[in-house]
This record gives sequence, structure tokens and C-alpha cells, in this order.
Amino acid sequence: MVGHTGSGKTTLAQVMAALLPPTGGKVRLWDSEWTYPRELPLELRRRIGFVFQFPEHQFFAETVFDEVAYAVRNFGLDNVEGRVRAALETVGLPFMQFKDRSPFSLSGGEKRKVALASVIVFDPDVLVLDEPSAGLDGESKVEFWNWLWRYRARGKTVVFITHWLEEAARSDKVIVLSAGHVLFYDDPVKVFSHASTMKRIGLEPPLAAEVVYELQKKGTFPWVLDLDKLLEALEEYALWP
Repeated sequence: MVGHTGSGKTTLAQVMAALLPPTGGKVRLWDSEWTYPRELPLELRRRIGFVFQFPEHQFFAETVFDEVAYAVRNFGLDNVEGRVRAALETVGLPFMQFKDRSPFSLSGGEKRKVALASVIVFDPDVLVLDEPSAGLDGESKVEFWNWLWRYRARGKTVVFITHWLEEAARSDKVIVLSAGHVLFYDDPVKVFSHASTMKRIGLEPPLAAEVVYELQKKGTFPWVLDLDKLLEALEEYALWP
């Protein structure tokens, strides 16, 4: 999901994750409708994981271990230590080095990793992430996205909010929000072909989309968003008469 600040991305994500009640209409999660004040059944709650934009907003435990272990214990799952260890190692935090530290004392990137570990520890079917790569350095960001695509390849659903449209360009579908309304919902190529509209609402399209948009003013040029494919298309374009 993309959109300018205040467009409703975080609100929509939290409604999708059953953390906020809808102000109108209904939310259907699998075969169940969720409307306030009805609580979501625990078996459905376990199928959805949500990571906040600011990780410290979801921290409450004194140690990293207890923070990550909370969901395992709450859902009555077995092998608590094994699950916590695996989750921390998955996000790149060595278990012995971090398990006894306070989550509030960590760096911004480490906090985000702990927040992610506290969700993937119970292996949800749907992962909803609010600005997941914020606070990560270059190497950690690459590792995170590689892990996320592997998670998705297991048949999981991943919904993420981002201001970095190059990240959105790699997804299957893009939702563009503006002033609380869905402006576009389609595959990335079709969404980012509306480059002028995206700029009008304050969003900078991916670099490849901007290049293609300008080239199409001069003639026919294929819509591509991947930079490698763009370079290939440019080589072919240079050979056109």
C-alpha cells in the first residue's frame, strides 16, 4: 500500500489486521465477519501478524526473549525457546547475544527486527507490515526483502506499507490511497503507468517508471519496472530506426 502522509494507509492496515474496528461496513476475515465490538476468535487472530511502523509501540516485556515469546505462550504453542531462537536467528539477531537485553535499549534497526521476530514466531498466514524496512541499513534491508519473498513463496500473504515505491514495484498488486479512498488497485505496471497522477498526489514513481513515462512521450516503449529489464529495453530502443 502506498499513499501520501495521512491518506489512510496505517488505518486500513490495522482494520485489515483486526486491530481497529471499521467505522462502517464489515470486515471479512476468511469465513468470519468481524465488526466492532465483537472480538476476533483466537484461532483467527493467530493467522494474522502485524508489525507497527514504530516497533516500540508494541513492546512491553523486559527482555527480548519474553517479548518474542509472548505470542507463543498466548497461543498455547509448544517449544517456546526453540521458536524464539529460530525467530531471532531468522531476522538476524543472535539468540544468546540478544535474548536477555531490553527491547527498549536496542537501536532502531534492532527494534524493528525484534518486532518482526515477535510476529513470525507464530508463523501467521497473513503478515501485515507498516513501513517494514524503515530503520534498516542497506545490507539488512536486502536480507529482509530476500527473507520476505521466501516467506511469501511458502504460500503466505504479505501486505506492506511503504513510501519507497521501488519496493512496491516488486509486489503482485499495489493499492494507492488518496484522502482515505482507493485511487488504484492493480498490478504494479498498470498502477505506475499513471505517473502524472502519482506525482499529482505527492508520490514519486519508481525511477524505471519515470524513464518509461518520458520515453513513451516520444513513441512506443514497453512498460517495465525492473531496472535490469529497463536497460535491456533501452538497448533495443537504441537500435530502432
